[in-house]
Amino acid sequence: MRWRVAGGAVLVIGIVSLIVSIMLSGFAARGDRQVVSRSVEPADASAVSVAPPADSNGEAMYVHVIGAVVTPGLVRLPLNARVVDAIAAASGLANDAQSSALNLARRVVDGEQLRVPRVGEPSVIESATHEAGSAARVNLNTAQVTELQTLPRVGSTMAKRIVDWRTAHGRFSSVDDLTSVSGVGEKTLDALRDLVVVG
Repeated sequence: MRWRVAGGAVLVIGIVSLIVSIMLSGFAARGDRQVVSRSVEPADASAVSVAPPADSNGEAMYVHVIGAVVTPGLVRLPLNARVVDAIAAASGLANDAQSSALNLARRVVDGEQLRVPRVGEPSVIESATHEAGSAARVNLNTAQVTELQTLPRVGSTMAKRIVDWRTAHGRFSSVDDLTSVSGVGEKTLDALRDLVVVG
């Protein structure tokens, strides 16, 4: 009788051991599958880049935007960009910006400093050297070499050519007459159009 009881106990223990072994194998297999399913290759950060704006020829210019913009600083713009483009590149206007004081459609020039005024500030110069308003524009028919040299893209040689052309041909009848001066192309004309008058 004792041998039958002992044999039965051994059988029960064997069955329980087998069940436990199967359950542990199942948990281990599931754990392996979970580890494999969560394995992810790290992203290559060097493959992510943002190309700076440029025109179709890859050419660009730099403008220093300061004042009431979200991110003041140096911005890279395509050629023939306008004030609105420079402001957008500086992350837009700040909440206290006085945008009505700016000519958003004006073309900016390479190397200029564009200042965006804040609400309540007095009238300010839109760039480092010139105001967009006609009161501060250079008169092509009266300006001398030194004054003409304050204009963007106009050095001493170009300023002298403008004065010499005026001496030889008389008054400028329009700003577009500047293209008759040797060395003045469309890009220079666009840069000067809002900064000069022929009054």
